[in-house]
Amino acid sequence: MRRRLLHILKAYWPSMVVGAGIVYLSLFHATSLHVDISHPDKLGHWLAYLVWTICLTGDLHRDEVSFGWRAVWAVLFPIVFGGIIELLQTYCFPPRTGEWLDWYADASGVVLGFVLVDVFYRCPPDKFRIGSYAQFYLQSRNTMGYGVHSPYLFYIARTLIPETTPYYSFGDIEHARQQLLQRQDIVRVTDYGTGGGACQQTELPVGTIARKALKCPREAQLLFRLVNHLNAQMVVELGTSLGITTAYLAKPHAEAQIVTFEGSGALLGIAKQNWAKLGIHNITAVEGNIDETLPREAVRWQTVDVAFLDANHRKEATLRYFDILAAHAGEDSLFVVDDIRHSREMWEAWQAICEREDVTARFDLGSMGLVFFNRHLPKQTFKIRM
Repeated sequence: MRRRLLHILKAYWPSMVVGAGIVYLSLFHATSLHVDISHPDKLGHWLAYLVWTICLTGDLHRDEVSFGWRAVWAVLFPIVFGGIIELLQTYCFPPRTGEWLDWYADASGVVLGFVLVDVFYRCPPDKFRIGSYAQFYLQSRNTMGYGVHSPYLFYIARTLIPETTPYYSFGDIEHARQQLLQRQDIVRVTDYGTGGGACQQTELPVGTIARKALKCPREAQLLFRLVNHLNAQMVVELGTSLGITTAYLAKPHAEAQIVTFEGSGALLGIAKQNWAKLGIHNITAVEGNIDETLPREAVRWQTVDVAFLDANHRKEATLRYFDILAAHAGEDSLFVVDDIRHSREMWEAWQAICEREDVTARFDLGSMGLVFFNRHLPKQTFKIRM
């Protein structure tokens, strides 16, 4: 019995501290605390029970309690506890009075806290991503270019990144995206991003692939603006998917050469259909394992003006692809590395890229990173929210 009690105290002390604080604040006369809490009372209830439930659910997860008992102790118990507190305020601790709206606020905070923590623990691969994005939003800001002293970089930060004005071709490409999202036909997807030269094959609806794999409109349209601003004549994309991002890369300059690599023939077939509908004819698609096709195709290139890396999300593969592309980088080249916070491996790959001697300025935009090679630019990372 004593051992069990010590275990409970050790495992659940954060929840006990927060719970005790709620009892203290709820049952003491408000004037004795020398604060006026009448106006934000409902928000205070919601926040208090949200924090308590987050602590309690986390403690239960770490103690490896089953889902059913987690629901009892982290949802049912706090909600009932909140109701008892309201009754005690009404009948035992005058002039404090209980209100049903307070109890509703307690219950909503409990449910939200439980869902947030339970989803977090059910998705272990996303823990790093959540923490990394949280750190990014704490450390970054939308500077609108302030603090960026290079005129070249200032224009990109001040004008291109925050710009939302639609170009002539955006509507057609987004219409193609919407058509893909509505498709329910099944395709067999070949994925070489598992390492070791092996591939995996899965069958998925086209609409599901479109929702999970396509870049969001704002990020894809930023790629369009970057290609347009740089007047890029040679653009390389690793990871075609359904071809929507490729279309954004190809639309700025009809005379530019776009080379895109995709491991899945089924996805590439759909992408080619989209390009035909959009009237895009300057794209060269290379099908197959990028480990094999990229080195073979790269020997034909001179300068790569823009490269977009969105293929194998492993550190070793990403760095190897970057090495091959960087051999063809010019002083004005711009490389974009996607999903830099997708996993710890991708974050480590991004850090290694930032430390390369041939890389100068970097823009960390949260989900993707921009890499510059111009030796006149500062060797510095700028964290900017889109």
